[in-house]
Amino acid sequence: MENEKLLTPRELAALTGLRKSTINFWSDIGLLKYKQDGPRLIRRYPEKENLERVEKIRELKSKRLTIPEIIEAMNKD
Repeated sequence: MENEKLLTPRELAALTGLRKSTINFWSDIGLLKYKQDGPRLIRRYPEKENLERVEKIRELKSKRLTIPEIIEAMNKD
């Protein structure tokens, strides 16, 4: 993870076309991985890992899986 680019929720939303509220929700339920650092504990998302996770979530959603099913599928990987 050396020199890994970290994104703010707003940056991740802009790259993926998702709403910031979706990024936050998916983070809160464990679908997206983040680090919190600094005095304000701002969430920072490792770019490569989370772009791959968003792609996988979208694929599972296209198969009409429910949120609990997506969580289960993502936790298997």
